[in-house]
Amino acid sequence: MAMCPIKLRSTGLLVAASFFVARASSSQVVITADRHVGSTDQTIDGQDVVVQGATLTMDGRHRLRSLRLTQSATLTHTSGIQYQGEDGLVLDVDFDLIVESGSQVDVTGRGLPRGGPGWQSGLGASHGGLSTSGGTGVEQGATGPVFGSFVRPRSFGSGNFRSVGGGAVALSCGGLAEFEGSLRADGLNGSSGHGAAGGSIFVEADTLRWTGRISAHGTDAANGITTAGGGGRIALVARKSLEGDTIVQALGGRGSSATSAAAAGTVFLREGTQRGTLIIDNGGRSSPAYTPLTMWSKLDANLVLRGSAFVRNRVGLALLVDVAGDLTIEAGSRIDASGRGSAMGVGQSLRCRWSYNGSYYYGGAGHGGEGGTGGGSGVSCGAPRGRTYDWDLFPILPGSGVVQLGLRGGASIVVNCGGTATVNGAIQCGGGPTSAGGSILMFAERALGTSTLYARGGSNQGYRDGSGAGGRIAVYANEIASTLKYDVRAGVATNSVRTGRGGTFITGLPPKRAGSRFGQSWPVMGGPSIELRDLPTNSTGPLGRLGLVSLRETTGIYNWLVVGFQKLPGPVFYVNPDILYFAATPFSRKPGDEWSGSFGIAGTRDVVLEVGDLPTGARLYLQWLSIDESSGIALTHGMEWKL
Repeated sequence: MAMCPIKLRSTGLLVAASFFVARASSSQVVITADRHVGSTDQTIDGQDVVVQGATLTMDGRHRLRSLRLTQSATLTHTSGIQYQGEDGLVLDVDFDLIVESGSQVDVTGRGLPRGGPGWQSGLGASHGGLSTSGGTGVEQGATGPVFGSFVRPRSFGSGNFRSVGGGAVALSCGGLAEFEGSLRADGLNGSSGHGAAGGSIFVEADTLRWTGRISAHGTDAANGITTAGGGGRIALVARKSLEGDTIVQALGGRGSSATSAAAAGTVFLREGTQRGTLIIDNGGRSSPAYTPLTMWSKLDANLVLRGSAFVRNRVGLALLVDVAGDLTIEAGSRIDASGRGSAMGVGQSLRCRWSYNGSYYYGGAGHGGEGGTGGGSGVSCGAPRGRTYDWDLFPILPGSGVVQLGLRGGASIVVNCGGTATVNGAIQCGGGPTSAGGSILMFAERALGTSTLYARGGSNQGYRDGSGAGGRIAVYANEIASTLKYDVRAGVATNSVRTGRGGTFITGLPPKRAGSRFGQSWPVMGGPSIELRDLPTNSTGPLGRLGLVSLRETTGIYNWLVVGFQKLPGPVFYVNPDILYFAATPFSRKPGDEWSGSFGIAGTRDVVLEVGDLPTGARLYLQWLSIDESSGIALTHGMEWKL
């Protein structure tokens, strides 16, 4: 009969007492030879199970009273197994789960051998972090997309040719979950081929303690012509106490070159009723691939970027980092929206043509200042400077670019931090060549760190082109460290005439804020009212669904909006983004185009966006931020419709 101690302690005349209560008896199952327990096999369910020096393979959902792995024992599941819509193994343990030193829970290479949500033919697979296309312009859409939940991960890692993704294990324990041995859901490489992604680990217990390795790594590139797999997802949740002596990681795989490494996955830790912490950590592995961070709602957690973690936006969309707790960016990690803004824009580059040889020269794009003049000395034409725009107090527009050359300004970064924002790494949105720097708008209780917030313009593309203007930065916090620096300089050009103008930065106390609201279609306080509805099919055009977004603006409100339309289900990948500034007139897009864009609006009028031929399953995305000039109230919003 098993005994469990209960201790009572009080003060005054009551004496502290200690005694034992008997646990209900049950039979103990000792497993000393390899054994498979299938999805419908209930023979050991409800028992106290000890695995000694053997491998126990369990598939589907099971419930045990207790489980101990000892003498180099292993718990795993069958590769690629699914039962009633769940991946891998879901194991509930009523009391304690103990993994002794030398033993392991190991579902390495037990995910998908090929395919899955993060699979892309001819490339490494993604999961919590992206794989890479093998080049520096890594995009979600060019590779397989990220997928799955970081709070409660339950998905297999995707695999590829001769490589297998990590498995998926969910362990829920009513007492102590202790891992002196390892807990792994890594991908598994074959002899050749592209990398596989890490899998999923979810553990929940009253007390969660570990001294062994916990990992969901993507696999390394197998040879010099292949790319690595993205990191997986891990979540460790303790209802009472979380005690770990080793680093928990979901690293992206190493590449065969600097351009073929993959991005980190996610690790989520939570103890008791405290706010959880989302960690993106690539273990110091530098990679052009990134961990997407698209927030359609406030993250009720702290956010930590470390170990060369790399977070960026999708091209043409702003990067919103909206956390209820603290934001920590450690040295070597970065939030980077450089060259991800507009190729057009309010301050877009203009060009002139030299009649002598037909060459074009481009003026620098503007934003926080004017861009540099193109042409000039030695040629008989001059391209004008791109103009200044955006609001220095609340900069929320991306930098402009050079549409003829496909060069983009820096994108918009909005950081809304409920606690302390510590930046020892980088927040940057520099412009591409001849393009303007973007914008950084930060709200926090405290803004600390030793880094430089960077919104610098891009240097001139050609010898006689102008350089891009600097962007705009505004930081609002009750405490701002003097060691935090700001760079809004223009890009470098061949002379002072071709050099753009610097941008602006402002720091101060935070304005009154109403918080963040996401994910609904309703009129927004102090912002636009939004409606999405079907329109009759154009009788002269192809049959299909039509979408209309109508916004009614209110006086005194400065609104910023980013719109994206995904034509078909699958990876979100935006093409041909433009920045549009509405002076007076509505705007419509050619029906059927796949597009995204952003614009600023002020005043009272209707703005109509139209897209046509939308098949069922298409998606429409909206992000916007509204600022009331009189009260200083700032609202961030986001929507997603699946038609």
